[in-house]
Amino acid sequence: MAVQQGKILYSGSSNFAGWHIAQAQAAAAQRNYPGLVSEQSIYNLLTRSVELEVIPAAQVVVAVQAVHDAGTVPVASLLSK
Repeated sequence: MAVQQGKILYSGSSNFAGWHIAQAQAAAAQRNYPGLVSEQSIYNLLTRSVELEVIPAAQVVVAVQAVHDAGTVPVASLLSK
């Protein structure tokens, strides 16, 4: 509804796994909606699991949809103990 009204121009996700990104893209394609254009993930020297799953999934989204502006937004949060 909000997409048709022009209230949402671009959508992104935060802390999705690679399979979540693929699932969201498939659901958007089924409904003829634009898919996700960004993924915000925690990424720092200690938490680098994004390199294994999320970044490759984002690269597939760019290749399949021919979207030139999709990407990842790293969040370097400081973890305190």
